[in-house]
Amino acid sequence: MWWARLLNTVSGLLGGGVSIPTSPVAGYMTWLDAADTSTITQSGGLVSQWTDKSANAYTFTQSTSSYKPSTGVDTQNGKNVLTYGTNDNLTSTAATSVWKFLNASTSTIFMAFKQTNAAVDAFLWSTYLGSTSNTGAAAYHTSTGTLVHLITRGVGGAPAVSNSSVATLGTAFTYITIIGDPANATAANRSDERIKQGSAIKNNTLTAALNNVNPASPFQVGGYDTGSAEGINGTVGEVIIYDSILSAGNILLNQQYLANKWGV
Repeated sequence: MWWARLLNTVSGLLGGGVSIPTSPVAGYMTWLDAADTSTITQSGGLVSQWTDKSANAYTFTQSTSSYKPSTGVDTQNGKNVLTYGTNDNLTSTAATSVWKFLNASTSTIFMAFKQTNAAVDAFLWSTYLGSTSNTGAAAYHTSTGTLVHLITRGVGGAPAVSNSSVATLGTAFTYITIIGDPANATAANRSDERIKQGSAIKNNTLTAALNNVNPASPFQVGGYDTGSAEGINGTVGEVIIYDSILSAGNILLNQQYLANKWGV
């Protein structure tokens, strides 16, 4: 990792004044970390619960065996990751109102993962149930390999945000940043996507008014609903969620943290 070597070199020249972050920037409302296996409840390697490491201690659960991701199967940079099939899903037990900020206010979400099939639609996370007639938000990988941030209104089938990257995600382990500001009067500023530490992607042109209601679903990691066959089909290492827009400096710190931790 060229940037890590550069930081270490600069750190040495400055007497150790520069360091790579070893944990996310404070203020997160949810932190899911598969490397910390103490947060994972499993039986026979099938995950029934993933507990977040924030003070909220939200739980993400799955009761149906055929929809449970696996743990202890794959690693990334020597650390445990959850292995997802196309139907696998872990859903927050918190009320939908907890996740309303994703479609009605501001947010910053970081996710470290790998999508192993570049030619299918794959939902990374979601608070809606796969239809623009639902209100909610989602990030997904398209069948052409691009990344999309979507915020639906549940009104007339017209979203408030649809921001699609031009660059493809590929099938290697990576990390992304999704910044949501759906009430912003400037269409391009309603959504900001970043692949690793790449430039901000702001391709949204939609300006429809928000529908200020709770989303159709609590936050889901994986397919937008069990049995959708549009889940990650890969591995997930980490998800960090903020109910605010982080500063540029703090976004970079989290990106550096993820890059170093997962060897990307």
